[in-house]
Amino acid sequence: MKPRQYKKLCRKSALIIGLNKCDSDDGIFYVFFECGGYDSEWDSEDAWPFLVGIFDAEVNTIYDEDSECGISWKPDSEYKKPIAINVFKWAKSKYIK
Repeated sequence: MKPRQYKKLCRKSALIIGLNKCDSDDGIFYVFFECGGYDSEWDSEDAWPFLVGIFDAEVNTIYDEDSECGISWKPDSEYKKPIAINVFKWAKSKYIK
C-alpha cells in the first residue's frame, strides 16, 4: 500500500471512530487507548489497523465452545476480507447513527 493511501485510510478511520483522543503524526492519524487499567497509562496505534482489528474481532469471529479460548475464526465461506469498503461500511453502521 502506498503511504498516501495509508494516510487517507487512517484519516477516514479516525473520523469514523470519533474518539476524543485522536492525533496526527506526519498526516497519519492514530488513536490513544488506556493500557494496563490505570488512567495514567496510554498506548497508541494507527487508526486504520485499529479499526481493522475491531472489524475482525466483531465480524470474523464466532463463539466456539470447542475452542480453547471460546472463540474462533468464521469458516472461509463466511469470512469477510478487511478491505476498505467492507471495514468502512461496517464502521459507519456501528459508529455513525
